[in-house]
Amino acid sequence: MEVKLTDGRTLRSHVLNARGSAARPMTDDELDAKFRAQASLVLPAAKVEELLRLCRRVASLQDVGKEIASVFNA
Repeated sequence: MEVKLTDGRTLRSHVLNARGSAARPMTDDELDAKFRAQASLVLPAAKVEELLRLCRRVASLQDVGKEIASVFNA
């Protein structure tokens, strides 16, 4: 980030390895909390939890589209 002040000075800051980067990955709990925070802006709590459960087992789903559709059509 760079900020230019009215007195002419420039302040700079750089985060080398931000939280969530490959060097500092988020924990599952942190990912779940972030997902809940973002998804709850557009979905009711029950749908957020259903969708989160689906996301956590996406590799084992036979038909991802069908499973996700079932969350929104229920």
